[in-house]
Amino acid sequence: MLTVTQLQTVYAFVTVYSKNMRTPLRKFHKEYSPYQAYKSTKKAIEEARANEILIGPSTYTNTGTDVQLFLEEKDHSLTFKKWEMSLNDPSVTYSVLLTGAHSLLIFKNGANILTFADSIKPSFPSSKKIENIKPTKRGKLSSDPYPHGWTKLDWKVFHEMRDPMLSFPKVAAKLDVTWQTVRNHFNKVISCCKPWISFFPNGLPNYYHVFLTFKTDYEIGIYEELRRLDRTSFIYKFEGTIGLFLYAESSLEHFVFLELEKKGIIHDLHVSIPVQWHKPWFKF
Repeated sequence: MLTVTQLQTVYAFVTVYSKNMRTPLRKFHKEYSPYQAYKSTKKAIEEARANEILIGPSTYTNTGTDVQLFLEEKDHSLTFKKWEMSLNDPSVTYSVLLTGAHSLLIFKNGANILTFADSIKPSFPSSKKIENIKPTKRGKLSSDPYPHGWTKLDWKVFHEMRDPMLSFPKVAAKLDVTWQTVRNHFNKVISCCKPWISFFPNGLPNYYHVFLTFKTDYEIGIYEELRRLDRTSFIYKFEGTIGLFLYAESSLEHFVFLELEKKGIIHDLHVSIPVQWHKPWFKF
């Protein structure tokens, strides 16, 4: 378990890298870390990654993603067949095996069904607990724009630099271009990207994982409430439906969404538990 100072350092890392994913670690240490010794800062980041307190950063943009969400089936063998197919499908970018209301979630290259996605930057320490979520602000989340006008090399640089901390020369050698070319194309594509970086002070494996889908006129309000938690939530929007990966400290915390449904703030609520997940490009 990390100390309070280490957690504060990691959260500062999340804050800084959410604004500039190319910040050198030594620059971060010098300007933002509470430690005098660089090795102490580096150790905090390394231990946070090893314990899945920190995940990322990586780059995200709207690449044109199809979303397939399957209801729970009586014949579980059919679900497992679909799951196994997703593991071997090169077009699949993310798939999750579920139990509960839904059995399987698949994101794959194709139709532009996924209109919004974000790894929500939390507050630390938290200003709210999950059971106290009370959205009051109406409004829809804005769609993530598709990056029109990118060249083939733009896309290659984007995919090779999903880890934005990779060195330009390393990527240049793989693409057989100069490092200056990689830098120039990266600077172009990064303007169309958002940072995907996650913070879980207890370590991701130590939370109850819940996947919820619902519809609401309070999308912005719910997003703002989730920002007040002390850990990341992953939020998606497709065909007017919100998909939310929530990480709770107890198995009952997500019941607040049942209360929100009773109050008419959300509707069409479905609750599932992630069992396994597959993200081929993810390298952290």
